[in-house]
Amino acid sequence: MVRFISIAVFFFVFLSIVPYVFVPCALAQSETSLDNDSIKSVAVVYLHGEVDYALARFTERSIAYAKENNAEAIIFDIDTFGGRVDSALEISRAITDLTTIQTIAYVTVKAISAGALIALSCNKIVMRSGTTIGDCAPIAITQEGPQMLGEKFQSPLRAEFRKLAERNGYPVALAESMVSSDIEVVKVAYVDGYYEYMTRKQFEEFTAEENKRVYKAVTLVDEEELLTIHDQEALEFGFASKVVDNEEELFDYFHFNSHRVVRVKFLWSEQLVRFLDRIAPILMLIGMLALYTEFKVPGFGLPGIVGLACFALLFGSKYLIGLASYLEIILFCVGIILILLEIFVIPGFGITGIAGFICIILSFYLSSQSFVIPRMPWEIAIAKNWMTQFSVTLLSFFLISFFLAKYLPHSFFAKRVMLQTTLSREAGISALSKDYTAYLGKEGVAVSMLRPSGRAQIAKDVVTVVSDCGFIESGTPLIVIRVEGTKIYVQKSTGENVLS
Repeated sequence: MVRFISIAVFFFVFLSIVPYVFVPCALAQSETSLDNDSIKSVAVVYLHGEVDYALARFTERSIAYAKENNAEAIIFDIDTFGGRVDSALEISRAITDLTTIQTIAYVTVKAISAGALIALSCNKIVMRSGTTIGDCAPIAITQEGPQMLGEKFQSPLRAEFRKLAERNGYPVALAESMVSSDIEVVKVAYVDGYYEYMTRKQFEEFTAEENKRVYKAVTLVDEEELLTIHDQEALEFGFASKVVDNEEELFDYFHFNSHRVVRVKFLWSEQLVRFLDRIAPILMLIGMLALYTEFKVPGFGLPGIVGLACFALLFGSKYLIGLASYLEIILFCVGIILILLEIFVIPGFGITGIAGFICIILSFYLSSQSFVIPRMPWEIAIAKNWMTQFSVTLLSFFLISFFLAKYLPHSFFAKRVMLQTTLSREAGISALSKDYTAYLGKEGVAVSMLRPSGRAQIAKDVVTVVSDCGFIESGTPLIVIRVEGTKIYVQKSTGENVLS
């Protein structure tokens, strides 16, 4: 028991120092402040790849770094197919909170789905030739493939797009049509040369007087169509301020040529943390299997080291992207200790073991997303996805554990590390040389705690016995009820025991 408590304590201490090992690596290469604060500066932040928690933390750190260097503007270099809605909203809020710094979305390849949300969060959008933006319908991955989620999910996301479009001067109706496919958008041109974009429903509500001012109405987005536009369309519709061929043209347009440029990219350490977060279910499965194997063999060896390393990487990566704190680490360690107490100290399997499992599950759940209780529709979807993912991981653990318990002892590896020869009866001393049947029916007293085996004095001999009725305290009167080879089975003696 002491061995396993020591392992749990070592695990907690190891996790405690992980942040202090990785955080300096993650920040060391980005701590190059400007030498001259009088020189105007502009920061370029590269938002490439999947939108996830790691990208959200990277964006927050990049914005803080740009502020430290007195950047007048931040250019967000966007190339993404999208990702998590909650992470995209975190990035969007971080950008919209910048009231004194100009924000520019520079779409270098694509800003699809969550990427479109991030782009619309910026004050200006500039697109490179041949790029695309749009298609932000919320989807869920099912057995049948990607499925668009219903109005319950679309409505709050559409409200976010509407708010961003109104804030930064983008066409609201077209922005909403990036989220919902049931919105038909028309371009209404008036006789005075002015035009605007609106939904078909808004256009049909025109009064007779308003209709007199209409010169022409053209449908731009049909029903059942999600708006996805290329660079020239974005320029025509009022999303993009400029289409450029390279970054130099972008700098010319905003007169940043004389500014000092501060570039912020993902470092190798941040890429490693991002990768570890993506393989978290695999780390969890390997860690559980390794610790299960460690509990089945004596001593502390390779399985224990592998298990501790997996969970250290799991919680360490979650800590660095802001999902896990010491609360989750403590919950996990407490859960392990409670389960070990249930197995080795407390008889049966009851409240202690259940509490241990609850602590472990809570530690995994809390370290997997930024919320505790899901409230928004996408948070509910994320929580359901986590439960499905965790259930699959747990089922895989039980199946692989069963396979290991059944077939591993007979495997080639086990034969290499386990003793395969036996000592014959004639070559050694027989363990059955003493006849223990003479103790049958004899009374005695326990000289140690029986859990369920222990030591007892039967007649004048102190022998090893096994309790047949659970744990028995030291000093309890006993009676031998049966003998099987070298095993002597006893139960509490009341003075009225009758052997059948």
